[in-house]
Amino acid sequence: MIQKLYNKKLLTRFFFFLLLLVLLFVFGILFLSFNSKPKISGEEKIPYISERVDVYRDQFGIPHIYGQSKLDVYYSLGQLVASDRLFQMDIARRVASGRLSEVVGEKGLKSDLLFKTLKLSFENQKIAKNWQMPFEMEQISRAFYQGVNDYKNKNPLPIEFKILNYSPEDFTINDAYSLIGMMSFNFAISTYQEPLLSLLKKKYSEELIDQLRMESIEKKSKKVISYHTNNREVLKKIADTVHFLETGFPIFEGSNAWVLSGERTKSGFPMLANDPHISFSQPSVWYEAHLETPEYKIYGFFLPLVPFMAMGHDSLKAWGLTMTLTDDMDLYQEKIEHTSNTYFYDSKNLPLNSTQIEIRIKDKPSYTFTLFETHHGPILDQVLEIPSISLKWAFHKMENDPLLAFYKMAESKNIVEFQNAVSIGNAPGLNVLYADKKNIAWWMFGDVAKKPQGLKTDFLLDGTLRSTDYDQNFSFNEKPYLINPKSGMIVSANQRTDEFFKDQRGDWQPKDRYLSILNTLKSHEKWGIEETMELQSLSFNIENKSILTELFNDVSSFEIFKRVKKDLGSWNYISEVDSKEALIFYIWQRNIIKNLIKDMSDRERELYFKLPAHWEFFNRVIKDHQSPWWKKYDRQKLIHDSLKETYSEIEKLLGTNEANWKWGKVHTIEYSHPLGKIKPLDKIFNLGPYPINGASQEINNQKTPSFKEFFNVKAGPSTRRIIDMKDDFNDFAIIPTGQSGHLWSPFYKNQLELFLEGKYRPMHFDKKTILKDLHHHLIFLPEK
Repeated sequence: MIQKLYNKKLLTRFFFFLLLLVLLFVFGILFLSFNSKPKISGEEKIPYISERVDVYRDQFGIPHIYGQSKLDVYYSLGQLVASDRLFQMDIARRVASGRLSEVVGEKGLKSDLLFKTLKLSFENQKIAKNWQMPFEMEQISRAFYQGVNDYKNKNPLPIEFKILNYSPEDFTINDAYSLIGMMSFNFAISTYQEPLLSLLKKKYSEELIDQLRMESIEKKSKKVISYHTNNREVLKKIADTVHFLETGFPIFEGSNAWVLSGERTKSGFPMLANDPHISFSQPSVWYEAHLETPEYKIYGFFLPLVPFMAMGHDSLKAWGLTMTLTDDMDLYQEKIEHTSNTYFYDSKNLPLNSTQIEIRIKDKPSYTFTLFETHHGPILDQVLEIPSISLKWAFHKMENDPLLAFYKMAESKNIVEFQNAVSIGNAPGLNVLYADKKNIAWWMFGDVAKKPQGLKTDFLLDGTLRSTDYDQNFSFNEKPYLINPKSGMIVSANQRTDEFFKDQRGDWQPKDRYLSILNTLKSHEKWGIEETMELQSLSFNIENKSILTELFNDVSSFEIFKRVKKDLGSWNYISEVDSKEALIFYIWQRNIIKNLIKDMSDRERELYFKLPAHWEFFNRVIKDHQSPWWKKYDRQKLIHDSLKETYSEIEKLLGTNEANWKWGKVHTIEYSHPLGKIKPLDKIFNLGPYPINGASQEINNQKTPSFKEFFNVKAGPSTRRIIDMKDDFNDFAIIPTGQSGHLWSPFYKNQLELFLEGKYRPMHFDKKTILKDLHHHLIFLPEK
C-alpha cells in the first residue's frame, strides 16, 4: 500500500514537472515574442525618406500612408510590411527559391527539390538582368526593399527566427519574381494530374478514364503515354510535397469575381466584387495598404514580398483577379540517353543540358543533384520519381515580366492604358476584371498556347514526337475578352467561358459557382452593397438541387428513402454550420465518389480528390444514367449503400442524438502558421479549428481538397472585396484573420470573427473618414 502511494506521488510529481516545463516553454516564447513587437504609434526617425510620412492605422490595422513623394510612401510601406510580416516574407522566398532546408532541415528537402527543379530563382535572375525596368518602377522597387531591409536590420527579429536560430538576408526584387513563380506554379495541377491519369489507364478502360477527366472535347486523340510502374511509389513524392505545401503556404485554389455596369447597380455606377481563393494560413496572404501623396492615391492588396499590388483601386478604377486555368503547363515523357547526354526528338538525337544543383540542409551535409533539361524544359526526376519527365511551362519564357504588368495596371489612367498593361504578362494565367466610372471589362492575363487539336494534355505526352509539341501562342488580340457587354455583367469563377476557343482544353473548375452567381445576379435588376455582401458570402450551390432530386429518385424504392426524405426534403440548400442537411448531403456525396473509385489506391484517391475533376466526375455520373460507370456498378445499389454508410458514419462521429448533427461539427477551419507544423508550436501559432459555413464549389467556396482529412477546410476566400465606383465611401473588404503576423499585435486576428460570420469592414479611402476611425498614428521623420 505504501509503495502504491509512493508510486502515485512520483507520478503526480512527474506530470507536475512536465506541465511546468510546457508552461515555461510557452511563456518563454510569448516573452521573447513581446520583445519584437512592432511600433505602431509615436515618432521614429528613419533614413532614406526626404520628408515626414504619416501612417494612420484604423481599427483593423490597415496603414494609410501619407507622404510627399512616391519613394517616401513606398519606403514606408516596406518598413510596415516588414514590421508585420517579416517571417512570412522570408519563409515564402525560401520556399519559392528552394532554400527551405537551410533553416528547417530535412523536412524542407522535398519542397526544395521541387522549386530548385522548377528553376524559379535562376530564371528570375535572367529576367531581372535582361529587362530594363521603367525608371520609376525601379526607383519604387529600390525604395520598398530599402524600407524592408532597414527595418529588418535595426529591429529585434520576430520570435520565429529565434526558434529556428537564424537571421534573414536582405531582400531584393528577385525574391518577388520567385514568389510570383511559386504563385504561378500553384495555379497548375499538371504535376500530379498528368501522371495520375496516365497511371490510371492501367486500371480503367478508355471510356471510364474519359469520365474521370475534367472535360472531354477531343474526338480523336494524339498519342499519349501510359507509364507502367508501381503506382504507389510513383505518386509518393509529389503527394507528400503537395500535402506539405498545403499547410502554411499559399496554394491558389480558385476564385470568384464579377463586375456590374451602372445600369445594374443602385448607385448608378459600376461595381466590382472579388474573392480570390487561396490556401488559408496565418498570417493571411494579402497585405492591405493605402498610399497617398499630393499627386498619387491608391489602395492595394500586396503579396508581402512584392512592392506592386496585385489587386487594387483608386478614384478612377478598380480591378480584381481570378485564375484562368487554361493549362499553361505540360509534362512530356522523354527518351534520354545519359551515356551520351542526349535525348531523342523528331527522329534526331539532341544535346541534353545539365546543371549541378546544391541544396544546403541545416545540420546535415548538402544534397546535390544534376538538373537535366530538354527543349521542353527541366526534367522532374527529383520530384516525380518517374524517370525522364520534362516540364513545359509558360512561366519559363524569357520575356515574361508579370511585375511590370502589375506596376502598369496600378499606374493606368484609363481603360486603354489598363488593357495595354494586362497584355504584358505571359504567366501566371489570370482573369482580370475591371471597372471604372463608365466601363466594365474582362481580359485574360498570360499565354494561351495554340495546341494541336485533340491533344490530351491532361495525360503525359510523348516527348519524342513533333506532333505532340507546340511553340505558338494566341496573340493578346486573338484571346477572348469582354468590354461593356449588353447584359451589364461579367462573372468569372474559373469556368470555361463561352468566349474561349472550343478546340482548346483547360483545367477549369466546375461551373457550379459560376452558375450559382450568374443566376442569382439575374434575379435582381439592381444591386447594392448590402445585397452584394450577402451574395459574396452565400453558402449555396445551385447544382445541389438537381443532384439531390436524382439521388432521391435512386433510393425511392428502398426503405431508407423515408428517412432521407424527412431529413433532406425541406433543405434550402444553404450550408451553414448548424445545417443537418448539409452534413448528410456532403458525406453522402463523398461516399458515392469513394465507392465509385474504390479501385484506386489510397494515394491515388487522395490525389484525385485534389483535382477539380473529381467534382465534375460526380456531377457527370449522377446526371447521366447512361454513364459507362453504371455498366461497372449497379447505380441504385451503390447510391443506396453509400447513404446507409453515411448514416452509420455520422452516428459513429456525432452519436445518435440528431440534435448534434450539425455541419460545423465536421466542417472546420484551422489557420496554420508555417511553424504550426511542429507540435506543440501549433498551439501557439495556429488559430482554430473553428466551425465554418460554406462548402467546396459553393459561392462561399470553402475547399476541402483532401479525402483522408475529411471536411477540414484548407482553402477559401483570401479576401472579400466590394468596390462601388460612385465615390470613395462605398468600399468594403475582409481578410480571414488579421493584418499582422506578430503574436502580440492587436491586428493578429482581429478580423477573424467577422470573416467567420461573413461580415465586412470599410476600406477607408478618404482622409476625414480615416481620422474618424484613427486608432494609431506613427510618424516617420527623415534622419538628418
